[in-house]
Amino acid sequence: MSDQDAAVREVLDSMSQIVARDGGEIKLVGFDAQAGVLNVEYRMGIDPDCDTCSIPPEMLQSFLAEGLKAHGVAANQVIVAGVE
Repeated sequence: MSDQDAAVREVLDSMSQIVARDGGEIKLVGFDAQAGVLNVEYRMGIDPDCDTCSIPPEMLQSFLAEGLKAHGVAANQVIVAGVE
């Protein structure tokens, strides 16, 4: 596993722990290091006690992009596909 792949996995694991608190789930579809494209599937959780606690896909996309940048991974595009 390359350093970039390890960094991607670390960012995804970190965000997965956060979204799991509300029943959400992130699944890696693929990462193309040459193109700088991360593709994930996201099932948004629902917290009946807090309507604003679940992270919308657009916010997750931003968090993932920032996390990758902080780990030195050049991501030109982060694709978050919502799944039911």
